[in-house]
Amino acid sequence: KINIENESNSQYSPSIVIDSNDNIYIVWTDKRNNDQDIYAQKYDTGGNALWTEDLKVNINSDPSAQYNPDITINPLTDKPFAVWQDDRNGDLDIYATEFDNYEVSESPVNNVPLIITGVKRIGEDPIIYKYNKDCLSDGSGNVSLTNIEWDSYNIDLPEEYADYDIIMSSPSIPIDLLPNTLEEITLYLE
Repeated sequence: KINIENESNSQYSPSIVIDSNDNIYIVWTDKRNNDQDIYAQKYDTGGNALWTEDLKVNINSDPSAQYNPDITINPLTDKPFAVWQDDRNGDLDIYATEFDNYEVSESPVNNVPLIITGVKRIGEDPIIYKYNKDCLSDGSGNVSLTNIEWDSYNIDLPEEYADYDIIMSSPSIPIDLLPNTLEEITLYLE
């Protein structure tokens, strides 16, 4: 058995690759979250799992379906890349990502300064953005914004901030907000 998960949910459509150090990576479609996600595990040539938990490769948290994964190794970095079909946007798209087990903790991080900037401008010389706000995550790692209009938004850290880097987000930045919608954005920091 490749997957570590012990519940009675289905896992299927595996794909396998071996890196230059003979590490074995396997990806598959997994229904442990009551939807279809892409998970991975890393093994040595002795058949020993090298990660204590299966790694969820797709980082979105909505109930959309991800399936039909495939995997390859980047010959320059020896890192695995996964690719899969994804219907998170209401139609079938192809997503891909490099992945590794970063010993991910889903613990929220407080006191992270964020700069949220919309694309719309109200000045060009100098450039003045219609929406440009400095925020700080609270004790639960959250930032709540109101009165944001329909626009595309970037989320950045201040240049002088050195504690963390944003390594990825769900959904991907820049984020397009439609009128009268509520969007939950997850930032992954390291």
